[in-house]
Amino acid sequence: MKINNYYFFANKKNNHSSVEHSYKSNLLSKHTDGIKTIPAQLCRDSFNRNVSFKSDNIDNTLVDFVKWSNETDFLSKAREIVEKTGEILGSGFEGITYSIPDCDKWVIKEFKRSNLIPSDGNPKGIIPLEDICPALNVGQVIAKVEVPNGEKFVSQYFILKRQSGISHGISYGDSNNLDEFNIKKHLKSLEILSKFPQESFDKCIQDISYITKQGYQIDCCNPYNFMIDNEKKSINFVDINDRISSGHTQYGNVLYSLLDGEFGILFSSSDLPEEIKETSKKYSDDIALKFFRAMKKTGVKLENSDYFNKLLKSNILNNILNVDTEDAKIKRLQKSGLM
Repeated sequence: MKINNYYFFANKKNNHSSVEHSYKSNLLSKHTDGIKTIPAQLCRDSFNRNVSFKSDNIDNTLVDFVKWSNETDFLSKAREIVEKTGEILGSGFEGITYSIPDCDKWVIKEFKRSNLIPSDGNPKGIIPLEDICPALNVGQVIAKVEVPNGEKFVSQYFILKRQSGISHGISYGDSNNLDEFNIKKHLKSLEILSKFPQESFDKCIQDISYITKQGYQIDCCNPYNFMIDNEKKSINFVDINDRISSGHTQYGNVLYSLLDGEFGILFSSSDLPEEIKETSKKYSDDIALKFFRAMKKTGVKLENSDYFNKLLKSNILNNILNVDTEDAKIKRLQKSGLM
């Protein structure tokens, strides 16, 4: 089925626009005087499929956290939160992330390999870390905390900004499982995202550009690293890692994840009923169209990358590009100015 009304690649290019994020850092306050900021240790999480985050993404800087911690005596409760009262929000190879009761601005993470260390008799309390994207909430680490654990040890935890939304699509670790739950969640995730306005995708592209300029990239292997906030109609990120070389782009990899990554590719080539697969393709077409429009507005380009190349080899973009082979898709995208 060709969806010719989606064909927009012959259109004239939109005027390029750039979006600059401004941010005034105020980390040098009375709360953090004398404590050196050290590079952030970044996190990889696979968030539980049914977990929903809600956050206003305001007043959640390091300074805000230190002030809140002092007011609530947080350090005395940190171990109890991890061991008893905190809800598990995400679990990954490196550690487990917990909610902080009565707090919607931050979460606490326990790293499996570095939680317990010998004590020098002077736990450091709150240790500020570098905010890798100060103008944007990407679920980043902002601080490390050290609290006593007996007489000989201290427990180390990390404080992250809390992100809003529900994990998108199907987790990479479950992407080979075409069960009823995953099929329904795949279709519902794409349906919700496909109904977002164009402005949501414009903002997504702008945010990716900002993250790239900061020297970082989104972990696009797992769709769960994208949080879809249906209330605010926003596309949010929770796993930003690995410094990247200057000039690198990652737009195609993001599109791969927004179209549900490995599960989306498996779904499109499965022997499921054609009616169900066509529903998924329709949602995918709507998402890709808005994503491409946002790219053209900003003047950014798709890249040759492992994840995006997987997407091109699949049949997911066949309708919107009106061609079937990988080489033909690349030529069509190049001709359109998107690659």
